[in-house]
Formats: sequence, C-alpha cells, structure tokens
Amino acid sequence: MAAAKVHEKVVIPSSSSNITSSTGSEDLNRTKILFQLRQLSFPDWAKVGARNPKELKGAHKNKASFVAWSCDGNWLATCGDDCVKVWAPERSTDVRGAKELKGHERPVAQVRWDPSNPNILASIGQDRTLRIWDNRAENDKVSVAQLPSNALNLAFHPSSRYIAIGDRDDRVSLFDVRMLGSGDSAAGAPSTGSDSTTANTRPTAVPVALIRDVNQKGELINEIAWTPDGRQFVLTSNTGTLSAMQSSTLLIDETSLQSATERRLAGQAPTNVLPWRTTHSFTAHTATIFCLAMDPCGRYAASAGQDSMIGLWNTADWTSAEAGMNASAMTNSVHSLGFSGDGEFLAAGGEDAWVEILATSTMASVHRIPTPLGDTPSVAWHPWRHVLAYASDHWNASVHIFGL
Repeated sequence: MAAAKVHEKVVIPSSSSNITSSTGSEDLNRTKILFQLRQLSFPDWAKVGARNPKELKGAHKNKASFVAWSCDGNWLATCGDDCVKVWAPERSTDVRGAKELKGHERPVAQVRWDPSNPNILASIGQDRTLRIWDNRAENDKVSVAQLPSNALNLAFHPSSRYIAIGDRDDRVSLFDVRMLGSGDSAAGAPSTGSDSTTANTRPTAVPVALIRDVNQKGELINEIAWTPDGRQFVLTSNTGTLSAMQSSTLLIDETSLQSATERRLAGQAPTNVLPWRTTHSFTAHTATIFCLAMDPCGRYAASAGQDSMIGLWNTADWTSAEAGMNASAMTNSVHSLGFSGDGEFLAAGGEDAWVEILATSTMASVHRIPTPLGDTPSVAWHPWRHVLAYASDHWNASVHIFGL
C-alpha cells in the first residue's frame, strides 16, 4: 500500500504544452517541484553522470543485441553472436568473470529473466529455438522449444508460468514453461538426438496455443508485452498501431494442456487461437513502432519508433498520459525503452549518439548519456536502483552500465 501513496495523483504546475523540451530548464524545474510535492528525492544526475559508465569488457564479438537484469538485481544477462552471457557487475566487469551460456547455433535476438525467479532466464535466436536456462547449473543444461520461424521477441507472463514468442511470420505463440520439462526429458518423452537438441538439452516442445496466427494483412508485429498484472497483452506494429488484448483469463485448461502435450509429442503445431478480445487499438505513432516498455507500477506503457517520438499511455484506458508525448528528446529512430524500477524514469536509446533519461511525471529530460557510436538496441534499469545498462549494436559490441 505504501507504493500507492508514492504514486498518488497530484496537481502538476501548468505547462504551455504537453510536448516537452529535451533541454528546457522550466520543465526540469517543474519535475523537481513535483518530486517535492510527493516527498520523493530527486536524483543528482549531474553527480551520477560525472562518473564514467562501466564497460563490460569483451561482452560479445560482433554485436550486443539485448541486456536484462534479474529480478533481484544480482545478475545482468547480455546476448549477441550465438551466446548469452551472465554477469555479476557488482563483483566484476571483466569477461573472465561472466558465465557463458552456449547452445544457440545462430545469433541470439533477446534474453529475458523469469519475473519471480532470479536464477531462470529465457533466450530466443535465429536458430528458431526458445531456450530456458538455469543460471545455477554448472553446465549448459537447458529446456528447448523449437519455433516455427525465426523469433524476434519474447515476454514472460508475470506469473512466470507462460512465455509469449513473436516470430518473423508475425505469429505470436504461447508456451507453458512447465511443459518444457525438467531433468533430462520433458513429459516423459525420450531425447530425440537431433541437431537442435544435445545430451544437455530437453526434447522439443510446441506452443499450447496461439495468441495471434500468421497475419495476412501485411501488419508486422515488432514488440509484445504483458502489463504487470497480467490482465492485458500489448502488441505494437509497423503501421504505428498499438493494440491491447484482454488476457486476464489465459483459458488454458487441463484438457488443452493434454491436447498440447499430444501435439508436442507428435511434432504438430497448435491450431487453437486464444479468444482474447482486443479492447483498444489506436494509432500511437506516425510510423513503425520499434519498442514498447511497461511501467513496473502498472500505470503506464511507453512506445517509440521510427518517428523519434516517445509516447506515454495510461494502461487503464489507453489514453495519452497527462505528461503527454516527448517529441524533442530524440532526433532519429528510437529502438529501446525502459522504465526504472520505481517507474519514475524512462530511458530511451536508438540511432542518436546518446541515451536519454526522462521523468515519467512530466516527460521532461533529466539527463543525457553520451554514446558516441550511436546504435543502442537495448536499455535496462536495475530493478531497485537508478543504474542503467545499455548495449551497442556497433562493431565493438560494447555493453555499459551507468550509475554503478
């Protein structure tokens, strides 16, 4: 209940426009006043920024595509090339202190941590596999699910029970984590011995259902996410459309699970599309939406993309948040967004030579982190500290941590 008090609605000093300036001192002062009204401490970003961000040396060979913190903040996962690496940045930023998770045969697109278990993480790659790893294991033992197409994005359900996967065919599949098995076999099935599974992997699984089937209308799904309460599933597209589906009931009963198990053992794909109702669908941007982020406190969703605008939306009714939209923080395409653990700040990165930090209460820019090479495909806040990890898609494949 204490968190609700922190985020209660207060009157914001008037502003001439709901489009905020990335450098306006008036907006920054208004933000600081708002923090004072809510009895919150405003970070000294200038002091934090005076320290050079720490670099994870030798993170990846060609590029670093994604970064993600475990739910307890002890581990940072990075991916790129054909591997996932797990770091303990508080102890070491040298690659010799990182654990390398091997198994993907082609570049890894994304990695996400289980929202409630700090030892479990999932990754997807261009080898058409979903892999679930246990960071405690001494070897690379992993659960594997074969995907129908190259995977682009993944999202854990807040319960940790389900994973949604979006692929290049714009199909969104739902996997039950329990059906991927534990031990050396899944659901009693023998190891296949195929190229995609080794002695250290489990047999291939198939989805229990489809959230969205292959789209014939040419709309491309670029990002997916659940709201923190699991009641809404959100998708963004290349048309600038943001859609929210009602997913409070997953509608996966035991009969469906048994049927899915039989299909999995037979190597068959699911045929049932979940009857989730689309409650909201609207044009959020004038061009392709590349990234989507959820406020951990459940109040907002943020979106950004090719039009360089950063939008903030109320998840209760999907109207524009009171703080409005920031149209000046970035000048080129935005490829990554991330909320801080307290929901008070939003980081944005992309093709510009910086990562911008904005206050969600006003969408005013509060700090800018230089990234001279540009190309920032992923940003991730520590779950309870104002510490930000960000990846570089440039040839040097660097990962940096700001505020550590």
